[in-house]
Amino acid sequence: MLVLQKQNVFLKGLFKSVCLMFFVLFLAGVPTRAQADDDKLPIGTVYFERLLGGQYIIKAHINGQGPFRFMIDTGATRTSIFETTRKALGLEIYGSRQRNISGMTSMELRPVIHIDSLSFATVKFEDHDIIVLEDWPKQEVPSETIDGILGMDVLDDLILSFKHKNQKLKIKQHGKINPRSMKRWAKFNLTANPYPGKDFGLMFTNTRFGDLLIPTMFDTGADFTAVSWNIVEGGKLGKEKRRLRDEWVVQGAVGEFKPKMRIVLDKFIVDGFLFRRQTLLIMDFDKLPINGYGQYPMVIAGVDLLDGHDFILDMKEWDLYVNAPLRKQRVRGGMRARSEIDAMTVIVP
Repeated sequence: MLVLQKQNVFLKGLFKSVCLMFFVLFLAGVPTRAQADDDKLPIGTVYFERLLGGQYIIKAHINGQGPFRFMIDTGATRTSIFETTRKALGLEIYGSRQRNISGMTSMELRPVIHIDSLSFATVKFEDHDIIVLEDWPKQEVPSETIDGILGMDVLDDLILSFKHKNQKLKIKQHGKINPRSMKRWAKFNLTANPYPGKDFGLMFTNTRFGDLLIPTMFDTGADFTAVSWNIVEGGKLGKEKRRLRDEWVVQGAVGEFKPKMRIVLDKFIVDGFLFRRQTLLIMDFDKLPINGYGQYPMVIAGVDLLDGHDFILDMKEWDLYVNAPLRKQRVRGGMRARSEIDAMTVIVP
């Protein structure tokens, strides 16, 4: 998940042989023009792959070259490519145009470059600016190699329909979803940034913790669901955090105390829908400008919450439809998520 801002200003298996072929071409810096399987599909439909964490990958072209593997990331404000991909395309970095990239754990300035075109399915953007990111360590694993990230600057105003049985994604630029055809699907209402300050163009719903409704960002680029420490510090977990800090100090640790904890809740309520035995990661979000650099409570809902069910992301109307038994678990009467923690694992800071 990436959030960008201008400097000092808020802005918003495929078979092993196929994987090996793409990996060799990737290392050699030669974009492939091989006939893509997507060409055999109906117009507007493409195949998707999934990383080990569950994130969704589709093929895209840059300046007519490719295909390249891009991750669909609703938690990214801007589209980006990795440094190795930039070199493979022969794109040069001119001048000193940079953007401040903010993730959940770090911030850094990265170059901005101009491309003539970016296309996937029937969608095409021309004369577009993208960010160049440092290569991820996981790029060393062929099956996990991706070339770039599709952010909300190109995803906004599209309708994405994911079908997992045949791993097909239908992308629509026009038309609407017929609500009557979605009766049996769970519908999550998405809204714009609820926090004070800049709107980063990302999508939010809410999660109930006791009497509080906490803004929850829907992030297909995250392979986990996380909550900020300032949601839970007043209870049992707050005491555990203090214990961790005391232990950390006694051990003579230096630097910044950044504890993380993995827990399992027997009840977890998102936009009124009940999820059972949901795994959560508790951490600080103090590198994110969205919630005032950790000032306000926040939840990030990752792809693990969808649990592999078919879903439709309507970014025209800002609705998320999930074809899952969730529709039978709509919470009535203001049920609260005050429940005992079933499991808890401490992650070394």
